Amino acid sequence: MSIDEIAEALKDMQSGQEINRRTGTAHAAILIEQYHRVVREDIGRHNAVDKVAGWAVRHAWNPSNLCLLAVSSRLTFEIIHKAARLRVPIVAAISGVSGLAVRTAERAGITVVAYAREGRMTIYTHKERIIGERVNT
Repeated sequence: MSIDEIAEALKDMQSGQEINRRTGTAHAAILIEQYHRVVREDIGRHNAVDKVAGWAVRHAWNPSNLCLLAVSSRLTFEIIHKAARLRVPIVAAISGVSGLAVRTAERAGITVVAYAREGRMTIYTHKERIIGERVNT
């Protein structure tokens, strides 16, 4: 996946944040597969992830077609664990990432991208999956 595709996904996620635009208090998650994407919001960041995961399962998305899970918040090991169960290869966050999340992702073979905003991002694990320049590593 390219850095431009990740940046586009994050923009799509933010543009899909209807509740956050009204209240300023909702987190969002976006799940992208080869041909589709779904954005969901919730006051809890973990709940937003559960909502996109549930949507994908209910709609029988093929796990081998999943490309990216991104969140509007800090990335925790619980979110990495959920991504691993879904078999999502790349997880991105607009905000930071915990050390435990990085270690969990490393062991699970998941690429972690954090601080993905303002035209830059930092890749913490499995950097070979990300194509492009202007990336902090």
